[in-house]
Amino acid sequence: MLCFGCGRAAVVPRAWAARVLVIIQDASLRNLLREMLTGAGHDVVETDDTSVALAACRAAPADVIIVDVLAPGRVRAPEFQRQLRATFPDARIVALAGRTSYAGVDPLMAAPGLEGVRSLRMPISREALLKTVEEARA
Repeated sequence: MLCFGCGRAAVVPRAWAARVLVIIQDASLRNLLREMLTGAGHDVVETDDTSVALAACRAAPADVIIVDVLAPGRVRAPEFQRQLRATFPDARIVALAGRTSYAGVDPLMAAPGLEGVRSLRMPISREALLKTVEEARA
């Protein structure tokens, strides 16, 4: 990689690594995703609350944000996305749902305001997770 200032070669360690914010209520699922992502060299910040996630993004923006569409907190996932995009219009969000039906409705389809984001459904393989993170960064 070249330095834009002087044109000399520059070493950029782990330039491929992403800072990923994981917002998932279930601790075991958060741990699993953290292990998959850190095992691939990504930096992971995690929380179970969308309100805390908004503060974390303002403090240090993430490259990719994975949010459980049913994550608890004062801010629901679609409102989280709206508030996040107000500050970070290019935020790369991946919506995650652990089940295909919640009270008879698919949570990925029923969450208005989550249009235009990538989605994942659990269970998910490590390869699918890493591929989604890379696609979200592109």
